[in-house]
Amino acid sequence: MNYRVLSVLVGLTLAACALQQPPVDSAVLPHYISGGMLTEDFALQLASYTLMDPVRCKNSPVDATRSLAAVDYFAGALQWNVRWPQISTLTKVLMLQARTEVRQTLGIRPETRSQEVVDRLFAAADALDRHDTAAARGALTSPNFTLGPEATLSRLSDLPYLSKANWAVQQADQEAFPGLIFRGAFLNGARAGLSEAGFYLRGNAESGRRPIPSRSGIIHAAWRDFQVRWTFT
Repeated sequence: MNYRVLSVLVGLTLAACALQQPPVDSAVLPHYISGGMLTEDFALQLASYTLMDPVRCKNSPVDATRSLAAVDYFAGALQWNVRWPQISTLTKVLMLQARTEVRQTLGIRPETRSQEVVDRLFAAADALDRHDTAAARGALTSPNFTLGPEATLSRLSDLPYLSKANWAVQQADQEAFPGLIFRGAFLNGARAGLSEAGFYLRGNAESGRRPIPSRSGIIHAAWRDFQVRWTFT
C-alpha cells in the first residue's frame, strides 16, 4: 500500500477516535466570592500560589478550598474555553489528572458533575471565611462527597501535598501569563484589594446604600498595574 494513503488512513482513524471521546465535563465560576467578584485570572493565580506550598494550605483553609475548586473548574475550562489558546495539550491532560487527585483526596465521586464540585467548594470557602462552620458543613453535604461534611472539612484544614494539582496549576499559570514574574506579590496585592473592596461593599450594604457594582475593579486595576511593572515585553 502507498505510504501516503496509509498516512491518510491512520490520520482519519485517529480523528475518528478523538471524536468518539466524551466531552470533558465543565462548569462556570460563581460571579462573586465573599468580599468581591471572582475572575478566572484570580482563581488561577490563587491556585498556583496556594498549592505550591502545603503550609499555605494549612494556614488558610479558605484559600485552599477555593484553590481546589479552581482546579476542578480549569480541568474543564482549559479544554474548550477559547480564551486560553496558549495552553498546551500536555497541560490540559495534567489538569485532568489534577482533578482526579483532588477528588480522590476529598472523597468526591469521579462521576460528580464539575458544577456541583465548584459550587459546593466555593460555598464552603465563603462560609469558612465568615466563620460559619454550620453553613460550610451544609455546603459539603452531598451523596457525592463520600467522606461526609465533618471529615471533608477536616481534610480541607489539613491537606496533604497534592503534587499533580500543584504541577498542573504551575504549568497552566506559566503558559497563561508567560511574562509575569513575582506572582505571589501580585496575588497578595489583589487579595488586599479584594478585602478592601469587600469592606466598602459591606459598609454600603449596612448603611442601606446600593453596593458598588464593579467589585472586580480593584483586582483588575492591580492586575494591569502589576503587568506594567513586572512583565517583560
